[in-house]
Amino acid sequence: MTEKRREFSAAELATLSSRNNLHLLISGKVYDVHEFLHDHPGGDLVLLGEGGKDATKAFEDIQHTDDAKELMEELLVGYQTGERITTQEPKQIQIERKTAISRKKEHEDY
Repeated sequence: MTEKRREFSAAELATLSSRNNLHLLISGKVYDVHEFLHDHPGGDLVLLGEGGKDATKAFEDIQHTDDAKELMEELLVGYQTGERITTQEPKQIQIERKTAISRKKEHEDY
């Protein structure tokens, strides 16, 4: 029996970040991982930290086994819509964060 998969918008995905309803976007595919939380070898906090957003970079930074990649197919529930879902902050926020860190460092040096 083939399950119907659907599209998820960035706004919808952002709401799917709780322990009981946890979804991740990896390489354009949306996975429902809430039932896998307790079995994740890296711990549940890793998944919770990426919940509701694009976890592609975090996923790719770890060398997952072929078994892990096969398991993902069982957790696949859909795909992202045409809009881009990202974890990157807008450029202005990145600049403000770097400025704040620099100022804090200057004060620590005194």
